[in-house]
Amino acid sequence: MKNLFNIRINKNKEYLMLKETLEQEKVFKDLVSKYFDTDFNITTKDFPLKKWDKIVICASGSSKNAGEIVRYVIEDLAQTTCVVEYASEYAHRKSNLGAKDLFIAISQSGNTADTFEALNRAKETGACTFAITNDENSKIHKTAHYSVIADAGIEKSIAATKSFTAQLFILFVFAIALAEQNTKNNLTDLKRDFCALGDLYKEVFDQRKKIKKIAKTLKKSKSIVVLSRNINSALAKEGGLKIKETCYINAISASSGEFLHGHFAFLDRTVPIIAICNKPTDTQENYDLLLNNIYQIKTKRKTNTIIIKTRNDCFIEERLKNKFSIEIPPVIEIFTPFLNLIALQLIAYETAKLIHTDIDKPRNLTKCVDNE
Repeated sequence: MKNLFNIRINKNKEYLMLKETLEQEKVFKDLVSKYFDTDFNITTKDFPLKKWDKIVICASGSSKNAGEIVRYVIEDLAQTTCVVEYASEYAHRKSNLGAKDLFIAISQSGNTADTFEALNRAKETGACTFAITNDENSKIHKTAHYSVIADAGIEKSIAATKSFTAQLFILFVFAIALAEQNTKNNLTDLKRDFCALGDLYKEVFDQRKKIKKIAKTLKKSKSIVVLSRNINSALAKEGGLKIKETCYINAISASSGEFLHGHFAFLDRTVPIIAICNKPTDTQENYDLLLNNIYQIKTKRKTNTIIIKTRNDCFIEERLKNKFSIEIPPVIEIFTPFLNLIALQLIAYETAKLIHTDIDKPRNLTKCVDNE
């Protein structure tokens, strides 16, 4: 299978970023096998599970975006206050953590200097520390009180794809296990639905032909806006980062409600919008608010709007009259980032292909490659 894929890369001028994006389905399913038994019980021996006063997640780049997403899950399911910090900032200011607080350090390489310094600062306060890395020999992995390997495998393209999914998976498993402990509820149905997400990836991958058409409308853009609400407003940051680092296009990410406060002034019809607007199976509150926000923006600026929506949601296209949309299968709101993520990564990849040939090694960026 690997050799066939390499042949296709050479023939069609594909890049490692695509290969690693497509590998996310396998990464997800392998992690399900590692952490869940047949009755959907979680292997919890490597997780620091107790009723924490506060949880601080500290990271940089894509790893921080993963933390921003799971903050919603920790606060919603586990009913615990969660704060997400830039490692480069936290490493150089006074920490007010204590023995009843948990500090989570996330780093793909496990050797990110700022994250390592922040971890040490947290340990000095007496806080419990928990590391998620992709290398068991890294200094962050060895320094933390608790450590988990993300098991993403080798990722050589600088833009994080499968490593991001692996980090997000581990964080979700931790959040669900913590929720079960804190609430004394067995979340079997939730865990079953979570484990089934890997079977839904193909439905997004199969829309690549449509995404290539979308890329053609984006390739000459000077700026792109990525908008959503709630947990997907955190994912929008990751989508914006992928566009910046692969396409060299200024991508602005924001909550749709916040975008109307000031940011809206710069927008005109030349700036396309990517709106993550799912209609989840469990709630419609953020869907209604987001749809109204995007309608206001589109009506006033007449901009090209690309929607990442839930399959069979016809109302959104009737309301917005957008030309392009990407569909994800219907799932509950907290699970939507795993599927929306694939759409955003493919948009960034297909757009970058039309702009330059440095997709795996974007200019001015470097990356530690581990597990080789």
